[in-house]
Amino acid sequence: MDYYYFVATLPALALGAPPPMSTDAFDALCGEYLDESDLNGLRELRAGFDGAPRHPFAREWDAAETCLRNAVAHSRAARLKRDATPCLRPQAAVDVFVEHGVQEAFMRPDPLERELALDRLRWQRAEELAGLDPFAGRAVLAYRVRLGLVERWDAMSEARGAARRDALVSATAGANTAETATEAS
Repeated sequence: MDYYYFVATLPALALGAPPPMSTDAFDALCGEYLDESDLNGLRELRAGFDGAPRHPFAREWDAAETCLRNAVAHSRAARLKRDATPCLRPQAAVDVFVEHGVQEAFMRPDPLERELALDRLRWQRAEELAGLDPFAGRAVLAYRVRLGLVERWDAMSEARGAARRDALVSATAGANTAETATEAS
């Protein structure tokens, strides 16, 4: 089914720009416009994939994400000189483009740049999975994936990162103080 009016009202997305709406607000809008099949695909995207997704887009996105995560596991394991096998999920095929993109991302010395490169791979894959019809259900679901990426990057800020770091340091310091007090008694 095509969603001409709905898609025409959606604002453009860009990594690094503020999200035009939250994913929750987008999901609520989808509830008004999407048919049951595409709503099920949206639910599968929201819930993650415990089982095999039934919606074609959700199934393809799960396969793409599995491929990317397995490539990341291989890269991290190689850096640590460990076996990646316990961290891998079964995957149907290897995507050489993704494998190469992950290798390039892991060449970056800055972890933030590495994460951005990985999310750019996700963004590109979502655009490919959207298909050629910009008004189709799969294009709406690809928009949801990209909106989630925009929202994720908007949530990252130096102030939030510093607050989280301080909370972790405080919690660790509190735990260390409690351990020291227990050892002293």
